[in-house]
Amino acid sequence: MAREEGSNVPVAVALHPSCVASKQVQFDSPYLIYHERVKTTRVYLRDATPVSPCALLLFGGGEIMSERGAKGGGGGGNKGRGARDNWRNDEEDADVISLDGWIRFRCPARTQALVRDVREQLNHVLKRKIENPTMGFSDSAKGLMEAVVQLVSEG
Repeated sequence: MAREEGSNVPVAVALHPSCVASKQVQFDSPYLIYHERVKTTRVYLRDATPVSPCALLLFGGGEIMSERGAKGGGGGGNKGRGARDNWRNDEEDADVISLDGWIRFRCPARTQALVRDVREQLNHVLKRKIENPTMGFSDSAKGLMEAVVQLVSEG
């Protein structure tokens, strides 16, 4: 499922036959990022690759919001391909963090605060680097980048 442009309405999608990922039977994550969405006989995604929930929360666009006592999970992904997902859970009365009001993950409130802090610091460091590409990273920025690489690679 993908979100209909400009709304929170989910739309069924398929991987375009020319997409390398379309040959895959199983993904490590129920979430995909893609470069292009095309509508012919159905809605297809091109240039798609799996992405971990952690990477979505740290690098995904949109606002991160907290919901208390909400039902976790939902929003997207490709559950039918044997996805492994330790972040989601459909239990009631869970603390939930949502990305852009659409993709929701069960996540304790204390962890949500850490996610917000890391994302804010990461955005600050990356913005400064984009504005001044020749600038080196400070020791604290290097530590942050190393931690983010480890978080994202572990999923």
